[in-house]
Amino acid sequence: MRWKIASRFLLSTIIIVIIVLVVNTIIGISLIWYQATQEQFKNTPEQFTRQLANEISGSNETIFLSPAGKKRLDERNAWLQVLDDNGNEIYRYRVAKEFPKHYSPNALINNYKNRIVADTTLYISETKKGQSYFVGIKNSNVQRSVFTFDIQTAALIIGRYLLMFLFVDILIALLIGVFFGQKLTKPLHQLIEGISTLRKRNFTQMPVKSSVYKEVFDNMNELSNTLDMYEKAQQQHEKMRDEWISNISHDLKTPLASIQGYAELLEYANTPEEVAEYSQIITQKSHYMKELLDDLNLTMKLRNNALPLQLKETNLVPFSREIVIDVLNDEAFVARSLDYQVADDVIMTTIDQKLMKRALLNFIDNAFIHNDKAVNVTVSVSKSYPQEILDDEKLSTMRACIMIQDTGKGIPEDELNNIFERYYRGTNTTNTRGTGLGTAIARDIVEAHGGRVVLRSERGKGTTIFVLLP
Repeated sequence: MRWKIASRFLLSTIIIVIIVLVVNTIIGISLIWYQATQEQFKNTPEQFTRQLANEISGSNETIFLSPAGKKRLDERNAWLQVLDDNGNEIYRYRVAKEFPKHYSPNALINNYKNRIVADTTLYISETKKGQSYFVGIKNSNVQRSVFTFDIQTAALIIGRYLLMFLFVDILIALLIGVFFGQKLTKPLHQLIEGISTLRKRNFTQMPVKSSVYKEVFDNMNELSNTLDMYEKAQQQHEKMRDEWISNISHDLKTPLASIQGYAELLEYANTPEEVAEYSQIITQKSHYMKELLDDLNLTMKLRNNALPLQLKETNLVPFSREIVIDVLNDEAFVARSLDYQVADDVIMTTIDQKLMKRALLNFIDNAFIHNDKAVNVTVSVSKSYPQEILDDEKLSTMRACIMIQDTGKGIPEDELNNIFERYYRGTNTTNTRGTGLGTAIARDIVEAHGGRVVLRSERGKGTTIFVLLP
C-alpha cells in the first residue's frame, strides 16, 4: 500500500512536469508570434530601409528624395547614399565624411558587414529603378549578426534539446518526487496503520509531529480517545450487568427459599392461625425481596455513576433539623436520646435532597439500632470540620460538615475498614434488620455528591461519622 501511494504520487509529478513543459512551449511560441505582430517590431531597421525606396525617385542623372523621406531619416538619425550600377555615388543626404563616393564590390560587402564609423550600422536596399542605396543608422543599441542555418538541421537540434530538457525535467521530478514522496506518504502509511489498529480495538495514541498532517493526526487521536472511552463504558456496562445478575442470583436465594418453604407448608396447614402465620412470613419475605432489589439497583447505579442527581441549592440547617424531627417522631426511636446542635443559621450546599436524606437517616438509624437503648446520639452541623481530628489536605475543599456521634459500644479497630462493605455486619451487634446495603449506599450517595464519609470509632467509647460536603 505504501509503495502504491508513492508510485501514484511520482506518476502524478511526472505528468505535471510534462504538462508544464508543453504549456510553456506553447506560451513561448505564442509570445514570439505576438511580439512579431506588434507595431514596434514591424518598424525594424531593415523594414525602414526597404520602405524608404518609396520616397526615392528619378534616374541615374537626377535622384530626388521626398520631404517625407528626409523627415523620416532625420527622425531615425540616419543618412542616405544612392549608388549607380558602377558603385559611384549619385545622391547623398547627411552622409558622414568617412564614407567614400565610390565602392567596389568587396567594399560594399565589407561596409555592410563591418562598421566603418562607430555606432553606425549600414543597411542596403534597391530603389524602384534598380539603383542600390545605403542607409546608415547611428544607434549604439543596434547590432547586426549574420548567420545561416539549415531548417532540417535546426529542427533536429531543437527537437534534441527539447527531448533533453524533457528528460532532465523528468529526472528532477523523479528525484524531488522520491524525496517528497517519502515525506508525504510516510505519515499516510502511519495513518493507515493507525486505522488498522483502531479496527482491531487497539486505541494506542499515534505520535504527532509538526507537518501538514498534524491536524489529521490530532483528529485521529481524538477519535481514538473517544472510541476508547466508549469501549470502556461498554465494558463497564457489561461488568455492571454481570455483577447485577450475580448479586440478584445470590441475594434472592435465601428469601426465595423461605417463600418456597412456607408456600409448601400452606398446603398442609391445619388451622387458620397457621395459614395466617405462613402468609404473613411470605408477605414479609416478598417485601424484603422488593427492598433488596431496590437497594441493589440503587447501589449499582451509584457505583457506576449511572444515577443522575437532582441537585438543588439547600440550607443544611433546616434540612438536617427536619431529619432529626422525623427520627424523633418514629415510634421505634420516640423514647431514645437524640440531640441536635448547629453553629450557624445558614450553611448552603448543593445536594439531591431525597438521596441525602436517606444517607443521613441510615447513619442515625444505625447509631440507635446497633447500640443499647441508653445510647445518646448527637447530630451537629457546621461549616467546618474539626481539623484536630481530620488533618487531611484532601478535605480542604469541603465547606459543610454533618457529624453523627454516639456514646455506644464502638467498633473494633480490625472491623473499621469493612463497615462500608455490602452485607457486612459487625460483631458488636445482633441486629439483622435491613438488607445489609444501607451503609454502603449512604457512603456512595455522599461520594456521588463529591463529598466524603470519615469514620472514627473506639471500642467502649462510641462512634463518630463525619459527612463532609463540598
